[in-house]
Amino acid sequence: MATVIQRIQLRNDTAANWTTNNPTLQAGELGHENNTGKFKIGTGVLAWTDLSYASILPGVAAIVDADINASAAITDTKLATISTAGKVSGTAITSGNISTSGNISTSGTVLTSNSLGYSTGAGGTVTQITSKATAVTINKTTGQITTSNAALAAAVEVTFTVNNSTVAATDVVVVNLASGGTANTYMVGVHAVAAGSFDIIISNVSGVSQSQALVLNFAVIKGVSA
Repeated sequence: MATVIQRIQLRNDTAANWTTNNPTLQAGELGHENNTGKFKIGTGVLAWTDLSYASILPGVAAIVDADINASAAITDTKLATISTAGKVSGTAITSGNISTSGNISTSGTVLTSNSLGYSTGAGGTVTQITSKATAVTINKTTGQITTSNAALAAAVEVTFTVNNSTVAATDVVVVNLASGGTANTYMVGVHAVAAGSFDIIISNVSGVSQSQALVLNFAVIKGVSA
């Protein structure tokens, strides 16, 4: 039996010619722009300029030049779950914001001329009861802790535990005094960072007893040991 070799060739032309001629493709017929690599699939009804570009991802529309400019937003229907491992190299530059509920991982450096921090929803608040040694629980990566206003004697320090499920033993926890205390009266610090908790130390460095409710800001910076 003789072997029959057949060639399938898609209908193709330049983007400019497709637009100028504006044909109506048959239902399921492919039209290829041979100078852009993009393609459209006919409906048998819509002319070329009324068709959207097709995508190789099922259910996801193609991202076109008009989607990528200072005022446009890429709609959800044009996005999919994409693994970017090994897909992005070099330098990525944005004049806007990069927001994510997951992780941004890089083996290089993240630089910003503005700010680097947490978005709304990442933080929380908690108020300590009974005394400044009472443990609190706040399962957020950043937030504010309002301490008890119980007395702290002069030249005395107190430690309390912050239970926090977001903290790993390798993390760096930063804390500072935001408000509520007399200037130059207190020193605060962090120690005993462990999986699920860390301790805050408050020292009264003044010469008299103080009974103030302090507002402490804290932030968790994720770290690793290898």
